[in-house]
Amino acid sequence: MMSKDNNTVLMIMAHGSRKIEANQEFEQFTHRIAKQSHHYAEVKPCFLELASPSLAVAVEQSLLQGYTQFDVYPLFFNQGNHVVNDIPRQIAHLEEQYPQCTFRRLDYFGTYNQLGDQVLAHIAQQKF
Repeated sequence: MMSKDNNTVLMIMAHGSRKIEANQEFEQFTHRIAKQSHHYAEVKPCFLELASPSLAVAVEQSLLQGYTQFDVYPLFFNQGNHVVNDIPRQIAHLEEQYPQCTFRRLDYFGTYNQLGDQVLAHIAQQKF
């Protein structure tokens, strides 16, 4: 059940793909993040569309484990329709469905100020 002091679950959300391997790669990524996380009780993957679990299913599974606080982190590069409309709509629906829970939508990945530095560092590692 709850493995850390905090009762908050971090839901890392990706778009989702029809390609199973792409979804599995994302799930493995979130498991690596979970091993490094010391702030969250759990870190779980979820998908906006085309794959499962959806945010709603991941929340339902977490509720069964006793969690009631959720941080939703959209792993998206820009504020397109999904970030501006779809994700907030899904969270609003969950807030209505589970008024006993707290949902916090974190800034999407593309707002990270040091993202450019990280991209350049990754590119530099590949030079030969």
